Amino acid sequence: MSRLLVNKILFSCIIVGMLQAFTAQSSDIMTDLGINAFKQGEYMKANQLFENAIKIDSNKLKLQYYYGVNLIKIHHYKKAIKFLKMAVEKDPSGKIFPEASYYFGEMLKQNGNYKEAILEFKKTKAHFIHDKENFLYSKSSREINSTIFAMRHRDLINED
Repeated sequence: MSRLLVNKILFSCIIVGMLQAFTAQSSDIMTDLGINAFKQGEYMKANQLFENAIKIDSNKLKLQYYYGVNLIKIHHYKKAIKFLKMAVEKDPSGKIFPEASYYFGEMLKQNGNYKEAILEFKKTKAHFIHDKENFLYSKSSREINSTIFAMRHRDLINED
């Protein structure tokens, strides 16, 4: 009887391990398909694929970044903040996705979080400090100035 019980437990462990490997693999496949759809401009298709992948495993940096940027494309800004923030926190040095700080800063700025947005734009500049000709380097400089302007004028409007 105990040998039968041991075999059942062993079989159950093997099945659980196989299912976990399958779901992780299917999450990666859905993420890759979503990225391809995103790059082709099929943002709603990409959104569906990313949402399915998120249900399986929401901890992957590549998924968080592309899902966040895709959410911007379909105008789901509040949700984009959540995933871009996760991507920036996982990759603070910007070695994998240096653009994440820029997009996160844009979303913060749009939601009126100007001080945090300026910090993200400064991070973006730091990520591209060795390539000052890069578009995001110069764009971040302009966004810092634009955000400071918005802060000053928001304060003036609130005083009236």
